[in-house]
Amino acid sequence: MSEITTTQIGTNRYAPAGADEVRLFNHNGAEGMTLGQMVISVCIARAAVIETTSVARMNKMTSTNAILDKLANYAQQVVDGTATWSMVKNFLVQTCGVSSDLLPDEVSTVPNRLKAFSVLRQQMDNYNNVSQRDMVDLQSLVNRRDVAFSTSTNTVRSILKTGTGTASNL
Repeated sequence: MSEITTTQIGTNRYAPAGADEVRLFNHNGAEGMTLGQMVISVCIARAAVIETTSVARMNKMTSTNAILDKLANYAQQVVDGTATWSMVKNFLVQTCGVSSDLLPDEVSTVPNRLKAFSVLRQQMDNYNNVSQRDMVDLQSLVNRRDVAFSTSTNTVRSILKTGTGTASNL
């Protein structure tokens, strides 16, 4: 366990009263790192975790969109009367989790086609809602990742500015 401390100079309202040193950071594996390096390290590590989560979310969205495409194609086939109903029914039960009790046995009659189309449309609405929620979540993740990178960039900029100012004063 390593600690990073600094000597307290003057009075600081955020430091404990009468303390000689103020603990700035306490972490395993931070030996030899400056505070700026730690901020950058934490920001980049956080951004990497967010990026991994974003990729998983995008993969889920791709899968959801593929299901939506199939549902739309099947709905059109049911309306046209060209659907292989056993295949459509199997897709709805196995992929979408629709109870087979809600589905007609065949779609040769208009009432059965309407019933099948209604179930397909309901599933399309459900998957569309999931897709929209995933998009909002993805946008939030991208914003959080951007904040982590900008914090890291601002820290580097600040360190460089301080270093340049110190060199100018010498």
